[in-house]
Amino acid sequence: METYPDFRLLQRFVLGVLYFATRGGNWGNDSGWVTQTNECQWFQRSDIVEFAACVNRRIVALSLKDNGLAGPVPLELELLPNLVLLEFSNNGLTGTIPGRLSNLSNLQGLILFDNFLSGTIPDGIGRLTELRGLDLDFNQLDGELPNALGLLTNLESLFVSGNVSFSA
Repeated sequence: METYPDFRLLQRFVLGVLYFATRGGNWGNDSGWVTQTNECQWFQRSDIVEFAACVNRRIVALSLKDNGLAGPVPLELELLPNLVLLEFSNNGLTGTIPGRLSNLSNLQGLILFDNFLSGTIPDGIGRLTELRGLDLDFNQLDGELPNALGLLTNLESLFVSGNVSFSA
């Protein structure tokens, strides 16, 4: 049995939570998930754009777009400190955008468009100072756009159309 360093145990745990919390057994592609295989290879396939990019065996990007994810965005994703890209577009995610995602201080891209996310954009979003792209189009978000968006000095693109309503 392989012994894993703590950071790998943690990222395997987080990916396992992601799999089970979003009904991984019903995903369009779940081959290799929650196996003995290196977690950086759990969802890399050359014929589709799903991937987990790793640098030094640490996950830096998760892209599971158009894969049938359903349910809430797991809070445990905050435990992947090296994450620079989180893309779960065109799925069936529900609930709110977890405020804990604002703990991902290296995040440059947060792409959650075309889901069923509701509520408001968390105020903590302003702590994502490396964020370059935020795409929340076509969800069920409403309320006021947080003033904290003004703190995102590196933000190059912001998409929030197709939601219930926003006020400034």
